[in-house]
Order: sequence, then C-alpha cells, then structure tokens
Amino acid sequence: MQGELSRRVPWGVAALFAIIVGVAGFWIGHHVGSSRQTQVISGTVSTVGGQPGQPPTEFAVTLDGTDTTEGYGIGQVPWTKGDDSTINMGSTPSCIATGEHVIFGVIAVTFQGSTSSQVTWAECR
Repeated sequence: MQGELSRRVPWGVAALFAIIVGVAGFWIGHHVGSSRQTQVISGTVSTVGGQPGQPPTEFAVTLDGTDTTEGYGIGQVPWTKGDDSTINMGSTPSCIATGEHVIFGVIAVTFQGSTSSQVTWAECR
C-alpha cells in the first residue's frame, strides 16, 4: 500500500504542475493581448538613421506593393540572410541599408505615453 501511494504522488505532482503551467500560460497570453503580437512587414529600405560610424538605430522602408513609407526603430535583433538559415545575434541586420529588401517583425512599444514600432527580428533577402 505504501509503495502504491509513493508511485501515485509523483504523477499527482506532475499533473498539478502541468495544470498550473497551463493556466498561467493562458492567463499571460490573455492579458498581454493582441497589441503585443508581432506584425510581419516587408519592403525596401529607403532611409537609414543614427550616429555616423555607429550601427543604425532607425530606418524607413517603402512597404511592398504600396507607395507608403514607414519608420521603425532597430537595434541588435536576431536576423538571417538569404538562403542561409544561420541566425545572427548581437549585431544590427546587414540589410538595414538603403535599397536592400527586408522582411521583419515589429511590436508596438509604449514608453512614457509614446508608442512606436520596434523591430524584433529581420530576414535579409
């Protein structure tokens, strides 16, 4: 009887842990909301801004299929180039240069009452 109880306890603890993690994940996903979802955008870089001699901190892109140009903040984000599936970390994407085509993900970031679009990843083509 005692051996049977000791085998049930680990399964019970594991089941309880799984339920708690599931509920916590649902609660976090529900409360973060759609404003935190990544929007995928593609276009051609038209302008790059930042300090001379430093990696760019912002850029403008003409969106594919439109004449619309939008500006975005950029920093060191995960990025890939071409058919190479290697993920580059710790640097600004090489395709953030005038005339380059880029696909990237952005999220809306609010700081001190001002909202901007921040790049979270990029794919250079």
